[in-house]
Amino acid sequence: MQKNRSLFVLFGGMISTMLIVSALQLQFSMNRSGQDYMQQNYGAVVGEISSQRERVTEFNGDAINQLYRDMSTDGYYDGMLPAVMGRLTVFKPDHTGAPDDIQSGVMLFAFPKDLYPEHMDAAGGEAKSYIRQAASLVPPVNEVWLDSRTANALKASAGDQVSIVHEGEPVSLTVGQVVDASGLLLYPGAERTALSMAVHPDTAASLLGIKSGSANRVLLLSNDLRTYAPIQGGWSPVFTANEASHELEKSTKLLPIFTIASLTSIVIGMLFMINLFHMITEERRQEIGILRAIGLNASQTRGLLLLEGFWYAVFSGMIGLAAGAGLSVLLVHRLGDGLGLLLQTENGSVLSFQPHLDLLSFTAAFGIGLLLTMLSVAVVSGSPLRKSIVEALKPAAANPDIAGRRSSAMKLIGGIMTCAVLIGSVSYSFTDHFLTCVSFPEIDLFGILLFCFFILLLAAITSILLLPVLLKLLYSLLAPLSRWRGMLMISLRYPLYYSRRSVLQLLMFAGVLFLTCFAAVFGENAAGHFEDFDSRRATGGFERYAAVDWNLSEKQLEEKIYKSPSGTVEHIRSAVIERKKLDFGYNLSVFGVTPKYGELQELNIVERAPGFASDSEAWRSLAENPDLIIVSDNFLGAVGQPERAAGDRLIFRERGYPGRGDGALFQIDKKIAAIVKVPANALNIAAAQGVWMSQESFAEDVTNGPVSSLLLFKGIADQEVREQEWQVLEESLTAMNIYPLLDPEQMNEEGTGFLRIFFGLFEGFSALAALIGTTGLVLLTLRSFAERKQQFGMLRAIGVKGSHIRMGFSLESGVIAILGITIGVLAGTYGGYLMIQAFMQDGKEAFSREVVNYPWIKLAAYYGGAILLTYLCVAIPARKVQQLPPAEAFRYLE
Repeated sequence: MQKNRSLFVLFGGMISTMLIVSALQLQFSMNRSGQDYMQQNYGAVVGEISSQRERVTEFNGDAINQLYRDMSTDGYYDGMLPAVMGRLTVFKPDHTGAPDDIQSGVMLFAFPKDLYPEHMDAAGGEAKSYIRQAASLVPPVNEVWLDSRTANALKASAGDQVSIVHEGEPVSLTVGQVVDASGLLLYPGAERTALSMAVHPDTAASLLGIKSGSANRVLLLSNDLRTYAPIQGGWSPVFTANEASHELEKSTKLLPIFTIASLTSIVIGMLFMINLFHMITEERRQEIGILRAIGLNASQTRGLLLLEGFWYAVFSGMIGLAAGAGLSVLLVHRLGDGLGLLLQTENGSVLSFQPHLDLLSFTAAFGIGLLLTMLSVAVVSGSPLRKSIVEALKPAAANPDIAGRRSSAMKLIGGIMTCAVLIGSVSYSFTDHFLTCVSFPEIDLFGILLFCFFILLLAAITSILLLPVLLKLLYSLLAPLSRWRGMLMISLRYPLYYSRRSVLQLLMFAGVLFLTCFAAVFGENAAGHFEDFDSRRATGGFERYAAVDWNLSEKQLEEKIYKSPSGTVEHIRSAVIERKKLDFGYNLSVFGVTPKYGELQELNIVERAPGFASDSEAWRSLAENPDLIIVSDNFLGAVGQPERAAGDRLIFRERGYPGRGDGALFQIDKKIAAIVKVPANALNIAAAQGVWMSQESFAEDVTNGPVSSLLLFKGIADQEVREQEWQVLEESLTAMNIYPLLDPEQMNEEGTGFLRIFFGLFEGFSALAALIGTTGLVLLTLRSFAERKQQFGMLRAIGVKGSHIRMGFSLESGVIAILGITIGVLAGTYGGYLMIQAFMQDGKEAFSREVVNYPWIKLAAYYGGAILLTYLCVAIPARKVQQLPPAEAFRYLE
């Protein structure tokens, strides 16, 4: 009988179910893709111990046996594999012998079986299968076995000749086999390679410059990928699986925002359902009274209402599940492509995100939708059943339910109290203490969301309780305009009588605008943070950089790149500095600098020690004086001495964190020549933060753990470097097995592109929640019209014009809607502020407040558009009000 009402109810329930299932499916698909990547690429390999990190050239049999005994003491690991490994460049020469189809970053594997400790094959599970696979990967001395990925990339097959390059020298080998890319050959190592090949242990030793019959790495095997326990004896493992998992979690940390959006839609949907069923039960009160009069008891009557709600929930849930599955596939593909590209650029991880079906997500979404509807019905179905049969048989419009109204004084006191709690809560949320709690040790997304919902609820209750006071002020202002004053008093009488219903309606409108404005503020600042990026400023004056794990002098680099057969790079200057990554802080390093680096760098020195007339003088003195250091401001914060000034002596002594890096002792006792300010968006750039010292001091003081060389490049001043020259440089470096050549500008563009996609989809996702609010507004105003037909007929009968009634009805709905919209816009903007403050603390040691930019034009468009949409939705029932004949109004209600 009520087809329109049924369609609206189904539509609202469908959108709620669709959003929650798509959010759960998105989260599951992205997590499952990450788990599949970890299992396929790491399997039983949880970490590795490298000879370079142990400060030795290679591991001999005695060292391997000692390591095995130390590992066996605690029993955390299920096995080990001595290996010869290294990241190399491979190319297939053309008919002239020139490189063709160059593939850089290919992992070389060799497994010297003679080094295996006794009883090592006793390991079980997946670790045992890895040991067996290693025993089968032993090509002849002059052959190389390519995995299927590498063979496809090189367009090579068995019998072809390929050249392997290490430190610039090519070695020609014959492709013996193309083997399946699985198990050990998928392990990317600490270098995060995507291709692999296997050679004989003697061939590998010759290529990597170690003694024959020895190994340069030991792979740690465990049947539990979460293992990262320290090893006795002072060994320094790198837990590659744990690091990859941590980086993956970090890259997907924004995904729960979609779940937040879906939860908000559930709240909006539940408010919609409660409002709707409350009006339905009030409208059908006479019907319920008749059912009770002919013998149905209260539980049987409530059962009929619950059964009606159950079928609404079932049908809307089934439609929502199908729509949500399609939406989740779209979200996974759009977000997965951008995130996969970002991960590959930042750390070399080649990860493909694919949709995965999760029955639990579908079941949970359907169950939540069903529970939502049943709870809504249960909440409101008791009200008509508590009335007597005689009272229930009276027309609903003739007897408004005002029994629950409290006195004006009580409402005023309650409004003042909730207003005080609201002001106190908002004031506390702006303090550093609160923002620190939601930012460290990691961002508390759900905590921020729950707090914002609490603020929304307080604001809605405060608005309704204090609305009579505000209206009295308005009435006094409109006293000269008696007609408008009378119309306003009549219009707002109904929402004031039904204050509980008004609160629910107001919350529904507030929830809709909360999401969209939250996304707008957060997206504006997150994307703007990356768009405001200067590659030279972020890297200390350089435009490209690369890292190698061997010592390379500036002279050797220049000889290679400036005499490259690939072309000339006459407009590019370079510098090489030694680097050791520190085990504390965020992306901090110790650098051993040369005079040439001091000339080329453009770091932002904010404070110099007395005696240095210029920045260049401070850098020249640093390169010559081993007692001087230059430090970044975030390094001083990381070592707990932010108060240190240029000219002070910095004394620091601390070990690295267990399970990270080598845990080696790091100490400083030197004079600070200058302090460098690190730009906020340079925290992920390894070249511009930490401690700078002379090469002499670096060689003496930095003796523990691996040391690498950082290659830095920039264009000559006032000379534009053509893209072709950068390509020539990249080809020259690739031929030297130096890969990748990182472009901070490109990395930033890819990161910004992902954020644009993310927040574009999120705002679209939030707009779907707005459909629930729009649907609710139309349906609730239609129900309000049907419920109050007699009231409108009486007004027409006593001479009130139809246009005036229409205007009053529109004003009634508009006041509640505008109040909710205003609260939603303010709360969404406020929630976006809290989230961006927490989000921008990533990589910091301590909380520091960030400047937040507000998209005023977009917020104004949302606010104005929501008000316009409100009046468009109200126009349909308002027109019915105007056209309602008085005689029709006094008929029995539908």
